[in-house]
Amino acid sequence: MTKQEREAIREESRAGVLVIVLAIIGAIYVLNGLKPTRYGDPSVSNSVATVPSRDTEDLMQ
Repeated sequence: MTKQEREAIREESRAGVLVIVLAIIGAIYVLNGLKPTRYGDPSVSNSVATVPSRDTEDLMQ
């Protein structure tokens, strides 16, 4: 095997690794695994409905 053939095989393997890494990153992105975290926004999943407080006297009538 000549030096040129070894370099060509090395370049092909680098390109293959790059394609695999990009495919994994793309799959994670498509599956929504890289959802950005926004710390300033309120969380919708932990929301609680609030109602104005009333006196207990109104409830007794």
